[in-house]
Amino acid sequence: MNPELEETFYADFITSSPTTGAAVDADSTPTCEVFEDATDTSILAPTVTKRSGKTGNYRVPLACTTANGFEAGKSYNVVVSATVSSVAAKAVLLTFQIRTNGPDDLAASILTRATPAQVQTELGTYGALKPTTAGRTLDVTTTGEAGVDLDNTVGTLAKGTDITGFNDIAAGAAMTLTAAYDSAKTAAPVGAAMTLTAPYDPAKTAMQAGTAVALTAAYDAAKTAAQAGNAMTLTAAYDAAKTAATQASVDTIDDFLDTEIAAIKAKTDQLVFTGGKVDANATLSLVAADLNAIADAILKRDWTLLSGEAVYSLLNAARMLRNVWTTTGGTLTVRKEDGTTSAWSRTLATDPTAQPIVGAS
Repeated sequence: MNPELEETFYADFITSSPTTGAAVDADSTPTCEVFEDATDTSILAPTVTKRSGKTGNYRVPLACTTANGFEAGKSYNVVVSATVSSVAAKAVLLTFQIRTNGPDDLAASILTRATPAQVQTELGTYGALKPTTAGRTLDVTTTGEAGVDLDNTVGTLAKGTDITGFNDIAAGAAMTLTAAYDSAKTAAPVGAAMTLTAPYDPAKTAMQAGTAVALTAAYDAAKTAAQAGNAMTLTAAYDAAKTAATQASVDTIDDFLDTEIAAIKAKTDQLVFTGGKVDANATLSLVAADLNAIADAILKRDWTLLSGEAVYSLLNAARMLRNVWTTTGGTLTVRKEDGTTSAWSRTLATDPTAQPIVGAS
């Protein structure tokens, strides 16, 4: 056997009884080693597998790959080891060499029938594809198709009118359809010509010669994209519902401004101006209604909304009249509005002979 490099094949062996010679299973799964030429260290230890339902039958996979250390032209010995009925034994399963030629030794077969010069002549005459320059190759897809890359073509492509290159369409050149108009396949009828008014320049943008862009002043690259003379035209009818501001919204804003300006004027009318400036020393004259409003605000003020009062303040004095107060151990304590927190306290002077106050009439 002479397998090819990168080929995998299987080899079988049978274990037998050392006393009767009958096929029996080994005490445990046998092992296998592969040795290359005179190298005493195995390069591979493939896994031995027992064939299902077969007494004493075992198989070994031999993957003759470069990754496993196999080389073309080298010889290899496959040695198996097995213990049967407590007797350990070894045997050379097979010897093989990795062949150096291709599938079916095609190259060797050709060379035995013709000289190298004859082979080269035959391939040059009958080869379906051959490069003009030696060593050139053809790209082929994984499914076997070969295509033409238009970027790599040289010369002219003739179909109707010759087209030389793809970037050399001169000004005024017409591209004409050479077959009947087919509405399902093209948008231009036979004979329709697409004409450029200047040579095609692939370095330009998609807007080529013939597109009208009128500038009434010299182009200035530092300016924005909209140059002199460019017109912005609405492509649909004016829609009042889409404008930024309607008359109703303007009226609403106007009414709001009137209200705010009137409120500001009411305040500024109370100021005294001297020489166009507010007079900080001017006295404020209050009418009876203003004085009554101030008094009402003081009398009706919710004490629970006040904080930071001084110890000797009108608020603390009035708390004795309205809030909770207690006397404990000779001390009078007046509570704040929550009925718990102390507002102020005093030590009481007592006289056991004094007459108690029980009311006022």
